[in-house]
Amino acid sequence: HNDAHARIASGALPAMLENKLSSIALHYRHAPDAEPVVRAEPSSSASVRVEAPPPSASTAVVAVVAPPSTTRPPERTPKETSRTVRLATVRPVAGVRVSVDGGPPIEALDGTSVVVDDKAHELSFTCANDMCEPQRRAVGAGEAAPPPFAIEMRIRDATLVVSGSSASFYGIEQMPQLTLRSGTPIRVPMTRGSYTVVLFDRMNPEQKQGVTLIAGRRTDVHFGAP
Repeated sequence: HNDAHARIASGALPAMLENKLSSIALHYRHAPDAEPVVRAEPSSSASVRVEAPPPSASTAVVAVVAPPSTTRPPERTPKETSRTVRLATVRPVAGVRVSVDGGPPIEALDGTSVVVDDKAHELSFTCANDMCEPQRRAVGAGEAAPPPFAIEMRIRDATLVVSGSSASFYGIEQMPQLTLRSGTPIRVPMTRGSYTVVLFDRMNPEQKQGVTLIAGRRTDVHFGAP
């Protein structure tokens, strides 16, 4: 009895297993496409490697080198020091002019000042109508201003020529020390640009005549002429 059951079981099990597998295969054949499920088995020998993505054109770093500048840096201008040159006194009191290095002249009076830099300069002094002997004053280079100085212009002499009797001698009331002869030029010292003097005949002092003298110029007088 037991042997009979064993034979039945040994023949039936393979048949049942075959039918079951056939049913499973038929099911997957008619089922919609499905991706097989793959189960990753953990492995103790598995390793994880992380690779950096390849460089992208959008993230690449591009070094931009600016061209050399052609603009020159500003040059330093040397500092200039200004100085004031002051005139203490000026004689004569009127008519004197001063210029710096041949520039335009200005009136020079007591206390007049001119501003120059720290280089060497030359001050030129003249008088109106050329009545004075020119003067020049050097101002040396440096930062310090020179002390105030006085200017005493020498007024040019006037020249007087008297025409009259060859036997007579003439004089000037304002300058009694001078004696003039007819036709002989004489230099007359001047203290200003012009002034009027009185001529007289030394042989006959009542005979007089006024004449205006101008510094630096010649004046001809005919004594006794109306």
